[in-house]
Amino acid sequence: MRRFCYTIDDEALREELLNAIHGSGAFRMFKDVLRRNDLEDEWFAYKNEVFKEIAIQWCKENEIEYEE
Repeated sequence: MRRFCYTIDDEALREELLNAIHGSGAFRMFKDVLRRNDLEDEWFAYKNEVFKEIAIQWCKENEIEYEE
């Protein structure tokens, strides 16, 4: 979530997202900020891309072939 926050150009929005990911209920607050700013699609696309990168790296490290 933190890495996603740093992809946001709008400094105020970036800070709001970063502040939302601290303490209890952080994910709920993060999602609320995403919804209010119509960023849910961007978040899910970013999250999926990061998961894909992690999986590809793991496959490479373990010498496992993969298809994209």
